[in-house]
Amino acid sequence: MAISCHFILPFPGNTTMPNSTEDDNFLGSLSEQWEVFYWTNAIISLLGCMENGVVIWLLGFRIKRNPFSIYILNLAVADFSFLLCSFCLSIFNLAEDEFYTPSTYQVMELTQILSAFGYNTGLYLLTAISVERCLAVLVPIWYKCCRSKHQSPIVCGLIWVLSFLVTPMETITDTLCPAVYLASNIVHCSVFIPLMVLSSSFLVVKLRKTTLRCPSSQLYLVIISSVVLFLFCAMPCRILYVFMTIYYTDLLYMLYPIAILLSSLNSSINPLIYLFVGSRKETRFRDSIKVVLTRALVDDVGSDHQAVSTSDSHNTAC
Repeated sequence: MAISCHFILPFPGNTTMPNSTEDDNFLGSLSEQWEVFYWTNAIISLLGCMENGVVIWLLGFRIKRNPFSIYILNLAVADFSFLLCSFCLSIFNLAEDEFYTPSTYQVMELTQILSAFGYNTGLYLLTAISVERCLAVLVPIWYKCCRSKHQSPIVCGLIWVLSFLVTPMETITDTLCPAVYLASNIVHCSVFIPLMVLSSSFLVVKLRKTTLRCPSSQLYLVIISSVVLFLFCAMPCRILYVFMTIYYTDLLYMLYPIAILLSSLNSSINPLIYLFVGSRKETRFRDSIKVVLTRALVDDVGSDHQAVSTSDSHNTAC
């Protein structure tokens, strides 16, 4: 099996694998275990591509979009691109040695960049989703009256541009200047992640005050579930790779495939979150995917604000 150019087990700061006999024996002993990860990752990625493809089709052509669903549509596109690249790289690594040529390596490197592009875009979109929803709850009048109708497309466009600029820079500096790559990751962990966590924590508090019959409560569940899933499944990949950049060890090398597998799982589960949140007990398995998805992505801040006020008044009366 081809091990010399593994997409999920790169050597930070070095584009080639060690040539020592000891390292070759170490890699050879892990080849069979890696095959399990390759196949598992390929299956999860393929299923995730199908799920996100359905979301893209429905939100893009079959369902009337609202400000929130525009973000979800872009998130589905980012997840789809990441999963497609992850699937292709898994297949590359399952190929025989004769398959590898200089042009194959170039294709794999390009695919790695595209997968990182999808990963970063997903991070930025989740941050924007949670922050904007938090602002919508804090300042409902602004959201209903003063917010631009084109704000969601504009923000999504800026996010794609930001990811397009950041991802190649990270890829280049990872090899040429690891310090710049490390600084970029520090910015991600000190800016985007805290914003995501703080705004999501606020939504958790608001969810406790909102009746579950309110349409916006389902929106809270979608955002909170997606953010928690990202933090526990997708973030370990970035954190582990940063540690590998600073100090490489065999243990980190062996843990990295699990982190990639979790990242693929994160992108694949997001559509299932929408379906689970949007489904109802009394009509489960009878509603169409379109109806369930529409129900999960209802954006009604006014109803939410009214429901909270009603709930508070009821508690005061009691």
